[in-house]
Amino acid sequence: MSNSYKCPHCGAVTAIFTLPIISRLKPAITHGNALKRLSLARQDDSLDIEDVAEILDPAQTKITRCQACGGLIFWDYYEIKYPIPRGIEPAKDMPKEALKEFCEAQSVIALSPRSACVLLRVCLEKLADYVAQTCGVPDYKPEAMLWEKIKFLGEKRGITSDIKEICDACRDTGNEFAHKGKYDLSESDTRELAEIMSELTNSLVDLWVKPAAKVARIRQLIPAKKR
Repeated sequence: MSNSYKCPHCGAVTAIFTLPIISRLKPAITHGNALKRLSLARQDDSLDIEDVAEILDPAQTKITRCQACGGLIFWDYYEIKYPIPRGIEPAKDMPKEALKEFCEAQSVIALSPRSACVLLRVCLEKLADYVAQTCGVPDYKPEAMLWEKIKFLGEKRGITSDIKEICDACRDTGNEFAHKGKYDLSESDTRELAEIMSELTNSLVDLWVKPAAKVARIRQLIPAKKR
């Protein structure tokens, strides 16, 4: 296990600070066992927690405290079980129309990465609708299939091949779990897919959505007769 980790409470990278978990208290010190019990004490004559209680093996179960926010984290065999880990933060310029689905996907990515993939597909569709509406794309049909929307925007707005590949990859991944799957994916594969899809969705905001909004704003500020 690494000597540091990302706190699921505050997101800060913090050093491991382990708190012992008591499994059972040892018998109380009595006149009969006093000398034996005190012989277990440290050389400075102070009793440690191991002298009065049995501790769970920290390699199996442990509690750590974040040194940044003070939050407690429960681990089981080096995996965080509490609090439930979240995914990544949304891109700074994520449109509010798609923000809810993105954040919801990140909140369940550890519990159900398949659900996260479906939510991210919805997020992608809302990003496409946002671009079309912001740029005033004529004849755009919000009720069309997602692949049709991507193709139409590619034809009307000149989507680059890189952006189209990202859109298609996210759409295909979401479809795999929104509809009957065609591939046999393990749970570990699914978590990785959800994480990659989250990163790609953020990339779409930076590479596609944000520039489209900036262009639309320029069109508003500069009258057509002056272009």
